Amino acid sequence: MPSHLDRAVGAATGPRPFALILFGTQANASTVYAYNGLPFTNVEGAYTDTNFVSGSVTLASPLTINLDQVVTPTAFSFSDGVQTITSNAVSFDIFEFQTDFFGNIVTWNVFLQSSECQVDFGCSIETTLEPAEKNDSVNFATNQSNSFGFNTNQPGQWTVAATPLPGALPLFAGGLSMIGLIARRKRQKNASALPAI
Repeated sequence: MPSHLDRAVGAATGPRPFALILFGTQANASTVYAYNGLPFTNVEGAYTDTNFVSGSVTLASPLTINLDQVVTPTAFSFSDGVQTITSNAVSFDIFEFQTDFFGNIVTWNVFLQSSECQVDFGCSIETTLEPAEKNDSVNFATNQSNSFGFNTNQPGQWTVAATPLPGALPLFAGGLSMIGLIARRKRQKNASALPAI
């Protein structure tokens, strides 16, 4: 008959391979950054001074600290109040970000051109904030009818909109629940098998 120590060690080591599989599964959570610009101050045609650039970009992982580079998003959608350009209908895109010591976006250059446009250099959305020494920003949009809207030196703001739940987290939680259930059943079974004193 196994001793109490043998039973304790057996209970502790029983579900360990399952736990290692769960702990070994790593999932990188994608991060969504949202941008909200200020209303256009110069407009023509379809644009009004209530329109502005806004949108979101999804990256495979959060931006690192002190970053200064072009990144490749997994998805994006930007609107200027007249048109929307998404990652599913784009002919050209660039996303360049610079972050500070905390990983916040401090300068950027985002330029998108729709693949559904019939006009050269039309159907585009741009938002830029140059480094502090240049102190220059622009939000600009033009559509198929060559209407436009823009503002200068009025940068918008980036925020972290969401960090979706990693896909492995529900599996991990379910695995922990199973480990707890197995351990509880073993304790109950072992307790009923012990002789009464």
